[in-house]
Amino acid sequence: MRVGTPNMGNGRLLCPPAISTVPAIIHYYSYNVYLIIIVLSPVGRRHLIPPSDTVPLCFNREVTPSRRPLNGPSTEPTDSPMNTPMKCYATRGPFDGVSQHHREIQHPLYAAVNHSALSAEVCELETGVLMPKAWWILSLSECIGTALLLAVGGSFVVIDFAPTSPVTHWIASAALRRALTGFLFGSTGGLIALSWVGKSSGAHINPVVTLAFWLQKKLSKELALIYIISQFIGAIIGAALLSLWGSWARATHDAATVPGSLGAGIAVLGETTATFCLIVGLFVFLGHQVWRRYTPALFPVLYALLVWIEAPISGTSTNPARTLGPDLIAHIWAGWWVYLAGPTLGTLIGWIVLNQLLPWLHGEITVAKLYHFAHDPYEIFRTREQSGGSRSA
Repeated sequence: MRVGTPNMGNGRLLCPPAISTVPAIIHYYSYNVYLIIIVLSPVGRRHLIPPSDTVPLCFNREVTPSRRPLNGPSTEPTDSPMNTPMKCYATRGPFDGVSQHHREIQHPLYAAVNHSALSAEVCELETGVLMPKAWWILSLSECIGTALLLAVGGSFVVIDFAPTSPVTHWIASAALRRALTGFLFGSTGGLIALSWVGKSSGAHINPVVTLAFWLQKKLSKELALIYIISQFIGAIIGAALLSLWGSWARATHDAATVPGSLGAGIAVLGETTATFCLIVGLFVFLGHQVWRRYTPALFPVLYALLVWIEAPISGTSTNPARTLGPDLIAHIWAGWWVYLAGPTLGTLIGWIVLNQLLPWLHGEITVAKLYHFAHDPYEIFRTREQSGGSRSA
């Protein structure tokens, strides 16, 4: 469902011409009523459409309205209220990365101006409202991405550690197999970030990554909640697919993560430390222009080290969804809270360190994505520089 006029690129829309004052006022207020219904009501978002394809999302910024004949000079004196500039009206939806606000419109009764006065003018649409199509695409993307992470990455766990797997005979060292498994698991996440999933939703595929971007004010709480729910659903689907390995899957408990012999308390510390390394490493790469494009390459090396060192303590989940899926399929709930508390605590500590103690370490996080940074068809991944530029334009 489209709202407003066709997008002209970079968030700029041609403001449609109004024929007369009364129709413009009707259009203006009826659009706002529809917008409120669409935003606040799930039924409205699904079924309602704006009253016209030409309902403006914004009026012209700093346009001087006047009753001027077609292609002719204005008939109003320069000090007339009809010549009072109008500011752009931009609507932010609840799924935007910035809080809602409306720009003030001066003299809305004079918003109607003829086609010639508007044809060359454009106004900035800073962020649009997330429509149902975008909602489903982003939700489906995160669900598929997390399912792939569990199905493919978990398969490496099953193959490398099932007692009857030939890999256990080829590579006798458990430590070496842990490092190999971590490298392959991290490679799976990196490839997902490079794929359509990363292009569409950013490939968070981990609730704590979404949490970190929300803390960084790069996602709204509504969109973050949608991401997290989709990730948990995807993890369950991916873990269910692991059962196709049959006896190998059962022997490894569907790649479930459980606390090691040192107990749940030490496992929490292990998960906290591992997730701290994940968030700090991720934000350091994303925050530097030179390293940003290599962010997906971080995960194979990082997880090879983390799994090699930390897996005997907690299994190195760093992802509540990655633990919930196998736990639900294998019916293993021993220490489940470890993988909720540890990653969450590690994310919070990492965010505090990066933003309060060592802000110079990670630079500026511009967008809530791991790759495909410029791809933003629904205008929900807004950078701070872009938002600032729009407001100052």
